[in-house]
Amino acid sequence: MKVSITSWSSGGKIFPDGFNTSHLKALKVHKVQCFPLYSILVAVGRTSVDYFSLDVEGFELKVLQTIPWDKVDIKVLTVEWQAITRQAIPEYMKNIGYIKRHRAQFFYADDLIFVKNNTILF
Repeated sequence: MKVSITSWSSGGKIFPDGFNTSHLKALKVHKVQCFPLYSILVAVGRTSVDYFSLDVEGFELKVLQTIPWDKVDIKVLTVEWQAITRQAIPEYMKNIGYIKRHRAQFFYADDLIFVKNNTILF
């Protein structure tokens, strides 16, 4: 899929394809082609990942739902956690076999850290 992205000094915003961005004249809007995470992992020959950080400005749950969890081994994830997905992301991650271990909150960041159930951390 393609999305429109705007950016400014302290952040950015992603809009789904087809969203009318004409009112954002003061900001530069870039069209960006997106690919599924799994496709990228297969392309680089790496379906086992020790740590993955996901911060896509409100589309985290949608990205997580595209991952074929039976084909990848992601041990630890940090996922940005916004108001819209406060309950949905922890529930989804629990259902696919991850434990919420910590909430990292500072300045503009509010992330949840998940660990795969069978992962041993040293």
